[in-house]
Amino acid sequence: MDAPAAFTDAAVYQQSFDPREYLKEFYSLSDGQGQPNTFLMQNLRSPFKMFSLDGISGLGEAQPDRAVGRFCPGAPSPSSPGRSSPHAAPGGLRGDTLIDVGCGPTIYQLLSACERFREVIASDYADQNHRELEKWLKNEAGAFDWRPVVKYVCELEGDREKWAEKEEKLRKKVRQVLKCDVTKANPVDPASLPPADCVLSTLCLEAACKDPATFRSALRNVGALVKL
Repeated sequence: MDAPAAFTDAAVYQQSFDPREYLKEFYSLSDGQGQPNTFLMQNLRSPFKMFSLDGISGLGEAQPDRAVGRFCPGAPSPSSPGRSSPHAAPGGLRGDTLIDVGCGPTIYQLLSACERFREVIASDYADQNHRELEKWLKNEAGAFDWRPVVKYVCELEGDREKWAEKEEKLRKKVRQVLKCDVTKANPVDPASLPPADCVLSTLCLEAACKDPATFRSALRNVGALVKL
């Protein structure tokens, strides 16, 4: 039997994580042989269904580490016990404020959400991810080219040619990029945020938590960011 993989702690991410290599490896729509990136396409279709169609009830099977509405880990139906999602009505999730917890250097998870929320607050642990994200938000030279991904989402939404409009909309709606640590009772400490209408977390919590107890604690911490 293979030995379990070693847990990569936060200090390693802060010191060694390379956002540009990460983006090049995982966020192209096709690989070097021209094969479609089905993982990315699924991760674009899921937010489209959540935010543009019929909310979390339209997702079918639960998605890994995706928290929506009034913080529902995975993607259960609105009738699941615990904190429910009042915004998961026909027409998709919507509201005033969305907080993205553990956004990394990416924007793909916000492309459909930006149509449904007045403002977006992005957060991540690693400073280099902040810099990479800010580069795109400020439309600086050398920023990662998200245009193929944006066009794909626009095509899902019905008009591929609106990609430039969507980029501009998202840039305007991301109001803050904050430091985030999900192991803290207030993950965005020292910032203090009013409760949000929706908290989104993709591909983050399982990387930040070394065991089930830490994961459960992180869920509570992140859940405290959303309106009751």
